[in-house]
Amino acid sequence: MGTMHTPNSLAGQPADVSGCLSLNGATIEFIEVVLEYPAGATGVPLHTHTWYEMNVVFEGTMFTSFEGSMLEMNAGDFIVVPPGQVHAHRYVPDRPHRGVCLRWRIQEAACEETDSLAGRIAKLASWQPGVYTDNHGITTLFHTLLDECSRGASPLSLRLSAFKIVLALCELQHAEPRHPAPGSHTDAALLRKVDIYLEDYYKVKWNAVELAASLHMSYGHLARTYKRLTGKTLVDRMLEIRLAKAAELLKSTRLSMQEIADRTGFASVHYFSRAFKKVYQVSPRTYRH
Repeated sequence: MGTMHTPNSLAGQPADVSGCLSLNGATIEFIEVVLEYPAGATGVPLHTHTWYEMNVVFEGTMFTSFEGSMLEMNAGDFIVVPPGQVHAHRYVPDRPHRGVCLRWRIQEAACEETDSLAGRIAKLASWQPGVYTDNHGITTLFHTLLDECSRGASPLSLRLSAFKIVLALCELQHAEPRHPAPGSHTDAALLRKVDIYLEDYYKVKWNAVELAASLHMSYGHLARTYKRLTGKTLVDRMLEIRLAKAAELLKSTRLSMQEIADRTGFASVHYFSRAFKKVYQVSPRTYRH
């Protein structure tokens, strides 16, 4: 296994992998590998691009959306974004992630057999969007690539290591994401409607059955569908919204803890403080200062 890259060891590493590499009729143009530490940044709005992009989180937390709700990514998680896939990122100021991003393009091959190497690589265009947990050695391959970068390995050697990462993805094309993205625009619309409802009612006691009825669904069907699409319960999502609103008030106002708890729908200051500390790892008072 390669060296475990700490925050200090990640800083300023050279990583020039740019260039093409061909193997068994498959040609990949590697664009770049970059280290990520978006301290102070809030995120990246919805966008798309013409290359493949893969993000791996080494530590901290970030969120990614594929035209739906934000999906949480933690250490050991990764995403693959094919060309044309609309997506967005949101960063967590108190837990900025550190990780790596690899970008590449696939050149069209003369051989079109689906079982050929070129055919298997081309199938990455239909990669299922979502957050994947690395149980397959992907992180180790990236550590190896970064080790070679730090040792000043040749561009050819770096491209070979990057090629191994793409090959590893080809073996995982039927893997299931830990947090699947919405499977259709209908799913994305459902998630957005749920968020709108919860954001409208976060200040008061809300009724999940009433929410389901407003969507012309039974509560059981809504709960199961929401869990399948996001990996979370409706209660989990409401808590996220309330805590995010509370965090905004802590930073932008001098309201008391009781007032903030009241304004964000918490039944008591004690429950608010306990829930806040569990998620943000600090007390509300410490977060404010």
